[in-house]
Amino acid sequence: MNISTNYLNDFPKQNKPSGAYEWWYFDAMSICGNWGVVIIFYQGNPFSPHYIQAMEKNESSADEFPALSISVYHHDKAEYYAFLDFRKDDFSWSEDSKTLQIGNNSFSISQNDEELAYHIELDQPLESGHSLKASLNFESKVCSKNVLKTSFNDDDSHQWDLSQPIATVEGSMLISAKTGVQEMEFDGIGYHDHNVGLRPMKDDFKSWYWGRCHFKNHILIYYAMNGHVDTQYEGWLLDRKTLKLVQKYDEFTFKKYKRSLFGLTFASTITLFGPTSKIYINQNTLIDNGPFYQRFNSSFLLKHNGKAFRAQGFTEYIVPSRIYLKRFWPAVNMRLRNLKAKPHWVQKIKALYEWTW
Repeated sequence: MNISTNYLNDFPKQNKPSGAYEWWYFDAMSICGNWGVVIIFYQGNPFSPHYIQAMEKNESSADEFPALSISVYHHDKAEYYAFLDFRKDDFSWSEDSKTLQIGNNSFSISQNDEELAYHIELDQPLESGHSLKASLNFESKVCSKNVLKTSFNDDDSHQWDLSQPIATVEGSMLISAKTGVQEMEFDGIGYHDHNVGLRPMKDDFKSWYWGRCHFKNHILIYYAMNGHVDTQYEGWLLDRKTLKLVQKYDEFTFKKYKRSLFGLTFASTITLFGPTSKIYINQNTLIDNGPFYQRFNSSFLLKHNGKAFRAQGFTEYIVPSRIYLKRFWPAVNMRLRNLKAKPHWVQKIKALYEWTW
């Protein structure tokens, strides 16, 4: 995996082969700590059974399977959830305005001197009666291209761009959600990255841990990739004000393994070791649980220069091969709305659809 902090790599990669995928990930937690949001734009949805079926028939290309997922959490519970597979023509990229659009949802990139901004517009009505409209701004400093001092190799099959390690997030959301209609002004701290894979995810990775956390004075970003041939574990502690590298982590330990209801085995505690600091991660609050994927609101403890700092942050765990297990597809298709076909009957009933969250 090649890793950078160059936002100029955020533009869609052209002529991606069958099995490739690309996503633009945004998340934010409110200052009050009660709300969280995760938004992911896809071209070539790697979690879609429809894409996998097309690949098996040699009838697919990544640009035929754009998608969008949105999760809104309130007190660590799903308040709103949607995952939509769109049609090919629903995806567009404007080089002039630096705008990526999927249906009525979009983000635009702007850069002025040392300031970088992503403006997100969401408009998503669902058959269940749920809906979301949002306008959010992710604003940050431009991060130095080589700040991570990370590994780089000739295999460009996977590129990971940490475009915004930290961003101030402001805007508004109007949600018809699990507990009724919510209208709010959102004020929080966020993160944005961009991934491109030129082969099916299962061909490169056996499993993949990822997480980010914003401490009072520092930012932590880490990932642990277990490949079929080798492993790649890296973590970075950045200064929150300057975005300069404070510490790099190459040694990880994984303990207290647990097994989910779907039979997914994962480490609930992860420790990162650096020359002068140590970070303890407790994946203690599961907020999204699936047969091949989990998301947590995790607790972080940083011990650095004789002091201890605590914070909360999003972490994730993926086992890509399980996406291809067809026994899980009925459950996946209850949550994943394919706009090329009629909605699943569960998606038409508010209470049943919420049960799948």
